[in-house]
Order: sequence, then C-alpha cells, then structure tokens
Amino acid sequence: MVMMGMKMAAVSSVSLLLLLTSIVTTTDSQDCNYHAAKKQDVTLPLTYVLKDSDQLRWLHGSKVIFDRRAKVMVTGNPDDVSQNGSLRLRNMDQSKAGTYTPTVYDDGQRIGNLEPMVLCVMDPVSQPQVTSECDKTLVTFTCMQSQTSPEVQFEWSEDGKVNPKLKERSFKGVLKDMEQRVYRCRVYNEVSSLTSAPFRQNCTQSDPVSQPQVTSECAKTLVTFTCMQSQTSPEVQFEWLEDGKVNPKLKERSFKGVLKDVEQRVYRCRVSNKVSSLTSAPFRQNCTQSVLDNGFIFPADIYGINIWIIIGGGGGVVLLLIIIVIICCVTNKRKKRMKIKDEEELRLGWSNSNPQCQHQNHPPDHQKQQPHQHTHRQQKPAGHSTGPRQHRCKQPPGQQRNQLPQVPSHQPEPGTRRAEQGRRQPAGNDSERPPLPQPRRKIQK
Repeated sequence: MVMMGMKMAAVSSVSLLLLLTSIVTTTDSQDCNYHAAKKQDVTLPLTYVLKDSDQLRWLHGSKVIFDRRAKVMVTGNPDDVSQNGSLRLRNMDQSKAGTYTPTVYDDGQRIGNLEPMVLCVMDPVSQPQVTSECDKTLVTFTCMQSQTSPEVQFEWSEDGKVNPKLKERSFKGVLKDMEQRVYRCRVYNEVSSLTSAPFRQNCTQSDPVSQPQVTSECAKTLVTFTCMQSQTSPEVQFEWLEDGKVNPKLKERSFKGVLKDVEQRVYRCRVSNKVSSLTSAPFRQNCTQSVLDNGFIFPADIYGINIWIIIGGGGGVVLLLIIIVIICCVTNKRKKRMKIKDEEELRLGWSNSNPQCQHQNHPPDHQKQQPHQHTHRQQKPAGHSTGPRQHRCKQPPGQQRNQLPQVPSHQPEPGTRRAEQGRRQPAGNDSERPPLPQPRRKIQK
C-alpha cells in the first residue's frame, strides 16, 4: 500500500509538471494583450473592485510577486500596486515580459474570474530615413531604420497624404511619375511611432548651377559669344538676353554674329536647371574692328592691354622722337651760325687789335714817288693769306736804312712777314673801321 501510494504521488507530480508546462506554453503562444517599451513603466489593471478585507495576489507566471492580506504585506512592496489593486511595473526589460495573473480571496475563497494578462516588452522604433535607388526609368524608395522585428510596421505618405497601398519597407515606381513627388515613411509598433523627414528622389536631382560668365572670340568680321560655367550635364539649359530682352532664337551655350551688327549690343546669359538658375553680368564684345587695306582685323587686346592704348603710346613716342630730332637740327644749325659769327667777330677783333700805321693814313712823299713798290706789295702770291696780313705796319725809314737792302723778289720773305704779324702796336685811330678781308687774287705768271 505504501509503495502504491508513492507511485501515485510520483504520477501526480509528473502530471502536475506537464500541466504547468502546457499552461506556460499556451501562455507564451498567445498574442500579447499588453505591450511595454524597454526602460519604460507600465501598469496592468485590476478589473475587480477590492475591499479592505480582501486578499490580493499577483503572479508572474507561477511566481508570486505581490501578496497582501487585508492591509498586511506578505510579499512585495505597497508601492507595487495602486489603490485599486493595479500592478505597477517599472523600468521594463525583457525579463519582465510574460503572463501576469491577478487573484483575489475573500475569507480564503477565490472570488471572481480574473483573466491572465500577457505582457510583451519590445524596443521602441528608431528614427526612419528614406532613400532612393535609381535603375534607368525606375526608382526604388526604402524606409531605413535599425529594427527588423516583425512587430514593426510601415506607412507611406505621398505629398502629405497616406497611401494605403504602400505598407512595405520599400516600393518601386516609374521615375517620371515620381519625379516631383515628396514622400515620407512612418515606422511604428505597439509602443512607439516615428516619421521620417520629407524626401524627393535624387535620380534626376542636379547640383546648383555655377555663376556663368560671357566671353567673346574674334575671327575677322565675326564674333563668337560663349556662356562659360562649370557644369556640362544635359539638364543645364541656356538663355540669352540681348540688350535686356530674351532672344528666343539663342538657346545654346555659344553663338556667332557679325561684328558690325553686335558691336554695341549688351549680352547676358542665363543658366538654369531644375534646382537653380543664375544670370551672368552684362557683357559687350571686346573685339575692336580695325580693318586694314588687306582686310585684316587685329584683336582689341594684346597681352591684356587695349590696342588703342598701345597705338596711342606708339604715336606719342614717334611724336616725341620727331620733336627731339627737330630740336637737335635747330640747335645744330644755331651752333653753326654762332660759330661763323664768332669767327667773323674774332677776325674783326684781331684786326682792330693791330692799329693802322700813320704812314698808311698819311703816306710819305717817298711812297708816292715809288708807286712801283706799292704795286709790288699788293701783288701777292696765291698761296698766302689775304687777311690781316694786308694791314701790317711798315718799319720807320731809319730802321729801314739800318737794315740791309733787300733783293727785289716777287715773294716776300716769310720770316719778315711773321715778325711783322707778331708785332702789335696801339691803335692810332680807333674811330676808323678796319677793312674787311678781301678775296684771294690769282697772280698771272
């Protein structure tokens, strides 16, 4: 009998264990009817109205976590439940998830049919972000966030309106249909919900255009205008303004025109794409039309210097050289004239410094009686000077007598003439003007 009792007790224990296991398995397989986010507080409600004499007990699975008989605490803390008996759970984590069962006793009798509550603990959703992936004419939108649990759900809004057809993490669409639409995705679960920032596909989104600049290039009678800017994508469009008005015919990066027709016109180019638009500064062609006889047009600038500045500078240099040459010629001519005048004055001064002898002004009688000697003195060889030598003074008669008689000759003695020229006497009559130099005379032999 004893052995039979022990066997029956063992069978009962195994049956009870299987029953509890089945209960726990059944509880875990049930859907959660209460949810809590990690690190948050949650309250499980008690649907029964307690009396002061009632005994309240809360079980987490099969473990008693709170027990109060009337107002006497047996297990737990008074703050673990509210005044109406609801269970307070703080700083939730995964270990606190599971089945919570409330029980109420009145005088040892279990009263009420209180249902167990299944509490699930999960992470709150993270901030989502929308991305796009391009594939030729298609674009794929994806809502990126860190969680991948099946409890996370997605919702898409299109231009501010929820699209009920879009409930997946990602979806595809035709690029041309979604080019200008703005999308947002909302990620949520039972404990939290977050929405992404507005997003527009970037498959056709271009960078802002850079500041354009107009340049010109000259070729004889033609000029080419070019709108310079850094981007070369096909989305960039060009527009030309001519004297402040849009020219609908000019829609390319560059165009050509006749120089004489566009010489005084002001041009501006406008560069635009789908995200930005910029206009250049006003520009006037810098080709200076100077057609020579051969039809050649030289550029307006040479090494960055305007051609007219170079021409003006060259003309000024040439004019300065001409003035310098004229001044030099005039100065040289004046010097020559002054030199001739100085020579004449020197001759006259030299003549005035040799006084005329009195016997020239008052010739003595013996000079009159010897005209052949005077004639002989006037006839001089062609090789001698006819200057002041004609006015040298003759020696006094006493001195002539003391000298030896001279042999008549057609040519005077050089030494005597030099001595006479070197002799200077004070001027006898300063009022008389000396004779001017006479031209040479040829002597007939």
